[in-house]
Amino acid sequence: MRFAKKTDPLITPFRFQEAMTNYAATVNRITQIQVQVEEAISATQKKFENELYCLEQEKKQLEKCLETYCREQKSTLFSLRRSMQTSVGSIGFRRAKPKLVPLPHTDWPQILQQLKQRLPQYIRYKEEPAKDALLADKDKEPVAAQLHEIGLQVVQDELFFIDISTIPTLKMRKSNANTEIA
Repeated sequence: MRFAKKTDPLITPFRFQEAMTNYAATVNRITQIQVQVEEAISATQKKFENELYCLEQEKKQLEKCLETYCREQKSTLFSLRRSMQTSVGSIGFRRAKPKLVPLPHTDWPQILQQLKQRLPQYIRYKEEPAKDALLADKDKEPVAAQLHEIGLQVVQDELFFIDISTIPTLKMRKSNANTEIA
């Protein structure tokens, strides 16, 4: 997207400096709030870390128990349908997406050779310009002379940026202790 270059006569050097100062203050406050949020999230995670770990371990054991039972009773429980409903949820077997797996004593390079001979329409060939190499060599004589002839040009956009000098994190944490998020 291109922006028309307009000058605003109301923006004076003083207003520019004021806007830059306000922008920096806003960015610093956003950073302070983000630090507070991250610290709160970290404290909450730490508070429940052990309980979550224990519950995850229990869940894995129960899932293994349920799967073992269902596999052992598959012919009885799932004779009509691949799943069944219980009072707390459904359980069963789903078909996974089909996949190709090499037979024992074969590997993908052997299979590729066989496909080339017997089913060449199932081989993928990907052709694309090596843009990274063209950009790296854009100033070298053989490439530079032919770029325009083959229909390419090298363009480099100009991007607007604002870099704010940030206060050290230690100072920010001290000020966070004094400032509450409203």
